[in-house]
Amino acid sequence: MKTKIFLNNKSTLDRKTVRRIIRFVLEHLPVMRPLSVRVKDNRTTWVGGHAEPYSSAVLLTIPKLKRLRLRPYQYAHLKGKFYWLWNRIEMLVYLAAHEIRHVWQGQFPKAGRYPNGKGKFSEVDTESFAIHILRAWRKTQ
Repeated sequence: MKTKIFLNNKSTLDRKTVRRIIRFVLEHLPVMRPLSVRVKDNRTTWVGGHAEPYSSAVLLTIPKLKRLRLRPYQYAHLKGKFYWLWNRIEMLVYLAAHEIRHVWQGQFPKAGRYPNGKGKFSEVDTESFAIHILRAWRKTQ
């Protein structure tokens, strides 16, 4: 059974592409409650999002840039690393994976935690998941 997606696409990206990216991310997670995703453009150079883990709502803000140098959450194995997101599609893949993983953490509270972590939601887990999904996406393209 697939996770139901409610998509509100206010970005200049194609609706089919956005839905395909979200489905791709969800293929790597167990079935979740229905997911509400809102995608919009941003005029600045900021790429970001917001997840409401308990209501399953995600906001994804994608800048109108050609490429972006990303500095993930600087902890342990990610310290000092940078990643290039080569286009807006890759920005959306990375950001969707990161924020949807936060929703997943809210639905499965005992999973997705960094060992000895004290918070409810692990940024280390979401960053590593997003990088894993981005690499898998690049292999399919």
